[in-house]
Amino acid sequence: MPGHASVRTQPEVKDYEDCMRRMDSVSALSERQGIRCFDPRDPARRPEPAGPGIVGRRPQKMDFRD
Repeated sequence: MPGHASVRTQPEVKDYEDCMRRMDSVSALSERQGIRCFDPRDPARRPEPAGPGIVGRRPQKMDFRD
């Protein structure tokens, strides 16, 4: 696909501090919408989720045969 190579940020223009500022605003927006995101800078406040779980019912067996 044309243009995919241009998506990558060149090392000489990468700005870690700017990226962290933008991540803070995205995290705040997500939190206001009820979306919990893992924050590696403060894992005690926003821990990594344990994984998907099924509450109240047993998982169904899947049959992928035709």
